Amino acid sequence: MLTAYVTVFLTVAGGLGARAIPIQDQQVMVGIVIDGKELLSFAPRREPYTQGGPAVSFPVRDGQARTKDGLIVRGLEFIGWKEGDGYRVFAFVIVPPKPDGNGGEERRLDFASMHVRVGEAVLFEKMKDVGLTPWTIRVRPKN
Repeated sequence: MLTAYVTVFLTVAGGLGARAIPIQDQQVMVGIVIDGKELLSFAPRREPYTQGGPAVSFPVRDGQARTKDGLIVRGLEFIGWKEGDGYRVFAFVIVPPKPDGNGGEERRLDFASMHVRVGEAVLFEKMKDVGLTPWTIRVRPKN
């Protein structure tokens, strides 16, 4: 009887431990600072991903913002994950659907990435490539 109880307890405890969110992942936020104010933030993941995870996006209202091949930039989307001694923040540009006459959804194209440590703020200089004023990307402790 005691053996069965211990086996059940370890199985249940092990199952709970497997679903627990690591404390480290809960303690930082990636913040996007626009015009001196943090307008967007998200909690980065522990492992790399491209879809289905935490993301934030912001519309671009400047009709002059365009990719190198002339596509209008409608917005930017950011994702991030733990990498080494900091966090990888990856940015996508949001552009119109393909001009094939079928309409469709806006497209998300790879744009840039940067490595940011906790407490660090990095100017997103790559935004200049599409005609936008750079925003600041920072990783900070979660409040």
